[in-house]
Amino acid sequence: MEGNAIPVSESTNIIVKVSGDLFLHGEEQSEVRFISSEDRIRVNQTNENLYVETHASLDLSVPRGANVIIEKIGGSALVEDLDGSFLAQKVGGDLALRRLANVSIQKVGGTCLVEQVSGMLSAHKIGGDLTLRQVDGPVEVEIVGGQADLQLTEVGALNVRAGGDLTVYFTGSMGARSSLRAGGSMELFLPPNLDARFNLTSIGELIRLDFNRQEAVMRQEIEAREYEVSFGEGSAVIEARAGGDIMLTDREEEPEPISDQLDDREEAWKEASERRGFPSWSAGFGFDRSSAWADMISRRAQEAARRAEQRAQAAVRRTEAQIRAAAERDLRRGAWSGWSGPAPAPSPAPPPAEPVTEKERLMVLQMLQDQKITIEQAEKLLAALEGKFNR
Repeated sequence: MEGNAIPVSESTNIIVKVSGDLFLHGEEQSEVRFISSEDRIRVNQTNENLYVETHASLDLSVPRGANVIIEKIGGSALVEDLDGSFLAQKVGGDLALRRLANVSIQKVGGTCLVEQVSGMLSAHKIGGDLTLRQVDGPVEVEIVGGQADLQLTEVGALNVRAGGDLTVYFTGSMGARSSLRAGGSMELFLPPNLDARFNLTSIGELIRLDFNRQEAVMRQEIEAREYEVSFGEGSAVIEARAGGDIMLTDREEEPEPISDQLDDREEAWKEASERRGFPSWSAGFGFDRSSAWADMISRRAQEAARRAEQRAQAAVRRTEAQIRAAAERDLRRGAWSGWSGPAPAPSPAPPPAEPVTEKERLMVLQMLQDQKITIEQAEKLLAALEGKFNR
C-alpha cells in the first residue's frame, strides 16, 4: 500500500502497533504518511489520536512535533527526528533512536541504541545491550540484561542494574545519589573537581583508582572487596557493586560513537524498500535474529565464565594473604621464644577448583535453546556452577 496520507493537527497523538519492523521518521509536514509491506493497515482517527496498526512492517512519516506512542512492535524499530514526546511501551527486537527530544522506554527485548536526545530519557527494562550517546537531559536507567555503555551529561535517578559490564562516562552533574550494579566489570569515567563519595564493592576484589584532575593525584590498586573514597564534601553518593573489577578514573576519554551503526540500520531499510513490488519483498532491517540471539547467549556465557575466573583469582589472592599472615605470625612467635633456626615453610596453597567446563556450559545453553529454561534461569545455573570457587 503506497501514497497514504492523513492530515493531523499539531496536538494529535500518533499511536502505532506493528507486528513486523518499523521505520518512523519526523518530517516538516502536517500529515501522516505510511507505507506497509502488506495492504492490511488499520487506521482509526479521533480528535486527539491517530491509531495505526498493521500485521506487517511499516514505514511511517509523521510531523516533527508529533507525540508518538509505540504500543507494540513485534520486530525492530528505528525512530528519528522528533521534537515531541516519544514513548515505547514494548519492542520485541532492537530499538534505535536518534535526534529526539524526550524519550521514555518501558520494555525492549533486544539491543537499544540512543544518540542525540535533547531532553530527558528514561529506560525501564532493556533485554540486550544499552548504549547512550549525547543525551543532554536527565537520565533514568533501571534494568539492562546485557552490557550498558552510557554517556551522561546530567544524571537524574540513576539506578542501573546491568547483567554484563557497565561503563559510564559522566561529563556533567552527577545527581544526589546513584546506584550502579554490574554482573561483570565496571568502569566509571569521571569529571574533574569531584564532589562525591563512592562506596565500592568488587566481587573480583580488585579496585583501581586513577585520578589526575582532582585536588590531589591518586593512583591506587586495591585488592579488596569493599572500599570507600571521597572527593570534596562528598555531596553526591554513588553506590557501585560489580561482579568483576572496578575502575574509577578522571582520564579524558571519548566513548566509541554509534552513528555508523544507526546509519547501517537506515541503509538496510532503504535497500529493502527498493525491492518493493517483488513477490519476495518484505520491509525490514534485514537482521538475522536467530544469529543475534545466539550471539547474546554466547556473550552471556562468556561473561559468566569470566566472572567465575575473577572470583577464583580473588580466592587465590585471599589464600595467599592468609598464608603470608600465618608465616608472619610464626616468625613473630619464633622471635619471641628465642628461636634462632630457620622459619618453618608455610603450607602450600590449596589448588583452586576447576573452572566451569565447556561441557557444563554447553548443557546449559542447550537447555536454553530447547526452551526448557529461561535466560534468567540459565544465568542462575551458570552462577551456581561458578559457586564451586567459593566452596
